[in-house]
Amino acid sequence: MHRTSWSDTDLEKLTNRENHRIIFNGIEYVWEHRLKNKWELHSIFLYKDYKILYSNLQFWLHNWRKELDKRREKGCDLLENLKQTDKAVKIANSPYTTKKKVQLINKLMPNESPQYIADILQITRQAVYKHL
Repeated sequence: MHRTSWSDTDLEKLTNRENHRIIFNGIEYVWEHRLKNKWELHSIFLYKDYKILYSNLQFWLHNWRKELDKRREKGCDLLENLKQTDKAVKIANSPYTTKKKVQLINKLMPNESPQYIADILQITRQAVYKHL
């Protein structure tokens, strides 16, 4: 799925149906959105038939909801990663030997690079390789 350039707060407002309207300007139908308490033109395309705009609106509401959910999932991943990092720092401050610390952190965070482990333990990357 392609990530849009909307901020998280704007994307959340866009997922709310109340922040959209399709109006008739006297000639054609226009799609507008409200993000900062002001109605603004959302689509440069104007249509004689409102059904096409309404269909586009439904399509984009669905896509924005999916993207917002995906962004929120990534926020959960970030929180989980921070919790693992906190555990790794506690291991680094423990009385274990350096070899045991490297092994425990590598087991806790298998996808992290040796340089990342070295930074947490404040040792060289070569020392991490030696203990792996």
